[in-house]
Amino acid sequence: MQAIRLDPIFIEAHHNVGLLYMRRNEYAKAVDAFAEVLRQDPKHISANLNLAKIYIAQGNKPLARSYLRTVLEVSPGDQQAAALWQQIAQTN
Repeated sequence: MQAIRLDPIFIEAHHNVGLLYMRRNEYAKAVDAFAEVLRQDPKHISANLNLAKIYIAQGNKPLARSYLRTVLEVSPGDQQAAALWQQIAQTN
């Protein structure tokens, strides 16, 4: 949090805060932190992937797919994104 106060454009600080909130299952706060990362870098793979995971956990498959699609466009071989894509495709 100190890094965010010192430099609000510090993307990794926002990302790390998002990860902390995810671990605590504070998804709304995690979404806010990852959204800030994406505001600065819309193709940030980990932020998109983590948002997809949150929306999968919440049952929002269309929104999860949109974040996974971004990951797969930027990094077509991303195994975690591909596995998550398959997971939500099988549960329709």
